[in-house]
Parts: sequence; C-alpha cells; structure tokens
Amino acid sequence: MSDIVPFDSISDRVVFIHLQIVCWTASQRLCPEDLGLDRRTLPPERLVHFGNKKLINPEELRPFASLRSAARRECLAVGVRFLGGFLVPADQAQGLLDRLDALERRFGAERDRFLARFDHLVEDWIREHPDWAALIRGAMVPARFVAERLSFAAQALQLTAPGRVTHAGLARAAAGLADTLFREVATLAQETLERSFLGRTVVTRRALRPVLALRDKLAGLAFLDARVRPLVDHLEQTLGDLPRQGAIQGRDLDALLGLLAILENPERLKVHGDRLRALPADAVALGALGQPAFLLGAAAPHSAETITVRGESPIRVESDADADAVFPDPEPPGPAVAGAVAPLPAVCRPRTPVPALAGDWFF
Repeated sequence: MSDIVPFDSISDRVVFIHLQIVCWTASQRLCPEDLGLDRRTLPPERLVHFGNKKLINPEELRPFASLRSAARRECLAVGVRFLGGFLVPADQAQGLLDRLDALERRFGAERDRFLARFDHLVEDWIREHPDWAALIRGAMVPARFVAERLSFAAQALQLTAPGRVTHAGLARAAAGLADTLFREVATLAQETLERSFLGRTVVTRRALRPVLALRDKLAGLAFLDARVRPLVDHLEQTLGDLPRQGAIQGRDLDALLGLLAILENPERLKVHGDRLRALPADAVALGALGQPAFLLGAAAPHSAETITVRGESPIRVESDADADAVFPDPEPPGPAVAGAVAPLPAVCRPRTPVPALAGDWFF
C-alpha cells in the first residue's frame, strides 16, 4: 500500500551532500621480513596475511575519526543515504552545511596541531617500543605525506535525471530511498532503546532527545513515502500525551517503549504506517504496551510484547549522559542472540514512586 515517489517529483526538494573525508591510519602492511621470517617457508598470501604495523600511537588519530563520524551523524540526522552520499531536504541543507563547515574548521585545527607534533609523536612511539625502533623508522613517512591524507570536504549538489540519456539506475536507486529511510530509523530507534530506555523504570526528559531527533528526521523526509507522515503524527501524539514536566514512568514510559518497539523494526514500521493511513486520525493511539490499538486485532510481524536487542542481556543506562550521545554510524543489524529478549512490562514497571523532576517541556 506504499506510494513510492519518483525521483523527478522530489529532485527540487532535496540537496545531495557528498562527504570527502580522509583520515590517515598510521599503518602499513606487515611483511614477513619485518619479523625476520623467510617468506618461502610461509603459506601463500592468498591464504594468510600478516595484518598491519602501526607507525604512531593510534590514539593520536582518534580526533580525526571522531570528526568524520560526527559529520556522518549530522548528515544522517536530517538526510538519508543515497549514491554514496546523503539526500537532505532542501530547506535543511544550509543549516547542515553550516554545521559541516564548523566540523571542517575543527578538523583543520586538529590537523595543524597533529602535524606540529608529528616528529615528537614518532619518537614517543619508538620510545614505547624500543625493540622495534628499526621497523618503525624504516616504514615512517614524512609529515607532508601525512598532511595530504588528512582532509575534510563537503559538497552540495542539486540532482536531476539526465534529459537526453535514458537509464534505469537512478530510478532504481530512488525507489529504494524509502526502504533506506525505514532501515536508518529502525537502527537509530534500536540504539535509542538500548542507550536510554531498556533496564530503566524511570527516565528524565533528556532521554526524549533522540526520540525527538527521530521525529525530526522522519518529518523532514516525509515526502519520500506516503507512510511516513502518519508515523510522524503518531510520534507527535505520543510525545504530546506525555506530562509536561517531571520524570517519565509508568504508563507514559510504557507508551514510549511500545512506540520504539515499532520503530526499531523496519518491516513493522511499514505495516504500522500502512495501517495508520487506513484509520481515522482519532484511532491513532497506543493500547496495551507493545500492542498498538491501531492493529485492530491483526497480528504484528513480530511478537509485540518483546524487544530483541543485540548483546547478551538488556543494556542498562547508568547515567543521563548516555542519552546525550549523538547517534553513531548505523550498522547492519546483527543476528538475534539467544537470551537477549527482554519482556517490556518487566523492564519498565516502576517499583517505587519517583519524585517529579523540575524541567521544561522535553529539555
């Protein structure tokens, strides 16, 4: 029942953002000769390989990888992956580019600091591993080589289908945009559950920030698929029904967990969107935890009373700081692990009353 929108009809509503960020790894391929081994006595390279040797402390390069990840998160917060880059709503593109420019400046400042200390970092690494000084010195590259491999750039383009060339590649890629969006939202929703909700009987309003980010991402890209707008409306209704102050617990927490249980599965998301479209607006409400009333007795694609999470046990959030984490790069969902299914009612029922916390709406 989905209405996939052709790319020609949305091309003027999106901007294509391409990130070109290069981070030097400070590693080179390890050779048998580095370890004093005779290559002729070893299995062929098609069968085994030796891995890499590190030329400086890898921790010194962590800021560059962190800034690259931050740039990708900024793009994913408002856009959807497409053709190696991101499609972003046109009305949000400038704000995103401004944030990327700020990250580029930080990247450049980190690069300058790193290069100014480069020789000292090499010597520090050799002092840590004096027995391998010859190996490190023999593989070391000059600072100017490293400078060329630490770069940050973002480009913005307006994409249109070619007028004189006919090819189905763009149409096929565009047809998958909605599925990509649902997968990304599901990954972010699962990470939100694991970071900020599972194992807790009460959460503060800070835990709502990633939920609001999910809503904003869906709202900005609602034109990609007719099922998205009803999902946004349902999110807004659930958030609007929460108390305007204080901690979130009991039925309010149950409602949030039930909604996230839908959002964390892309197929369930699609079913949910289809059924919301078929119902009048006043029927969009959550019933029992994990059993949305909109299903009207129909079976959900998965058990609605449980959430499967990656890992060996439900993840407990020890501090509110975890809720502030920016979404990491989405990864393909891993296989379900035996014993990793946590019944939601047992997780979210408060055992003792929790005093209300002062605070503004959501923040």
